[in-house]
Amino acid sequence: MTIDISFEYMVALIILVSMLTQLLFGVGVLLWGTPSLILLGFEFTTALSLLLPISLGISGLQVGQNFQHINKKEIWSFIKLSLPLVVLGLIFVMTSDIEVEWFVFAALGVGGLLRLNIFKTLSDRVVNFKDFMLPLIGIVHGISNLGGALLVMWVSQTDKTKLGLRSTVAACYLLLAFFQIVTLMVYNDELTVFVSYFVFGILAYVILDQFIMGSIKDSVFDVLLTCAIFSMAFLIGLRATSVI
Repeated sequence: MTIDISFEYMVALIILVSMLTQLLFGVGVLLWGTPSLILLGFEFTTALSLLLPISLGISGLQVGQNFQHINKKEIWSFIKLSLPLVVLGLIFVMTSDIEVEWFVFAALGVGGLLRLNIFKTLSDRVVNFKDFMLPLIGIVHGISNLGGALLVMWVSQTDKTKLGLRSTVAACYLLLAFFQIVTLMVYNDELTVFVSYFVFGILAYVILDQFIMGSIKDSVFDVLLTCAIFSMAFLIGLRATSVI
């Protein structure tokens, strides 16, 4: 895929904006980067090739910095119930002729709805049902790369502090990125590392981490996150229907 200069600036901006949520909650590069790159016209696997190494590197840094705050019990549950379905979902996408945009649209829409107060009782029940929630995260992430919204909801039930939440989510994303990269390499021989974006993403994280962590109130960010999820779902829906 040929990417001109204007695309390079747009991709850099997407990575920079996504980094803000990545810094606060351990999720962002994939959650915002994937639908944004699809809107720019990237193929799904190309978007993965660009974003996964960045997500792997940043999550690795976050895990290394806050390893003691990771909920090891929840990570083990995640490995058993989510990771296998992530791999199977990604293989399904790579070997099937499906419209990924619709899965992305559905993942964002459902994730946004479950964050609303009117669905709080339902979302609490769903999240606390681990044997359902973790496989769901695996399927959604494998097919759409957007399991982050559901992942944050699940981790937030046991990790109430911002640091604990960010660390546990980052550990999950480290595992997700690693297994997705291996799957791309083994089953599709399709992993092109965009070195310039990778270096830019890591440097942006190192610099912004000194200023961003703790600067935004959780309540304000929660509202902004929900609005952004619905906005992205709307745009992806328009693209899936060929309106844009």
